[in-house]
Amino acid sequence: MITVGSLLKKSRIKQNLKIDDVAKTTLIKNKFIKAVETGNWKIFPSKVYAQGVVRNYAKTLGEDLDKVMAYFRSEYNNFEKLEFREKKINENPIAKVVNRLNLSLIILSLIFLAFLSFQIFLFLKPPKLMINLPDQETIVVKTNFIQISGKTEKDAQIKINDQDLEINQQGEFHLRYPLLEEKNTVKITVIGANGRSIEKNYTVIKEN
Repeated sequence: MITVGSLLKKSRIKQNLKIDDVAKTTLIKNKFIKAVETGNWKIFPSKVYAQGVVRNYAKTLGEDLDKVMAYFRSEYNNFEKLEFREKKINENPIAKVVNRLNLSLIILSLIFLAFLSFQIFLFLKPPKLMINLPDQETIVVKTNFIQISGKTEKDAQIKINDQDLEINQQGEFHLRYPLLEEKNTVKITVIGANGRSIEKNYTVIKEN
């Protein structure tokens, strides 16, 4: 389908002219020349303005003005009909209600997805665990015990070397753990309410 834009663009290219060349000669902004060539009539403030740009462009290229303007009128009339139809649809109260409902559904869907993502994150994340003592992964002591203390989630389950340890209502735990060997491994495991777990290991060397 031949359009006024394709007609003028073909003529411009045939004459080895760039859009910048036409813009300098006609004093028409590049964006309006591009709009004519692509049929983007929405960019123009009025039909009269678009008509003037097309006429000036065609005249600069030496094209038949009657032919070019006939293409323009036909194309612009179709554009105006389409714009009028879209305006009527947008003014339709039923269409407005439908658009609002669609927007509400989109918003609700996004909220639901955000909530679902957050729940999945909570389900997959391991429990929190903060160890105060021991304060290093490898420690050397001269006693027969070490102090173990820290904090986790109050509804979590904690084990020291697979032995259950009670925590208080604030999620805090304290234990005086006996050292039976010269080199002891202390494994602290916390299992959250979601079944996910976190583990920390310590090596305690007892000096005589």
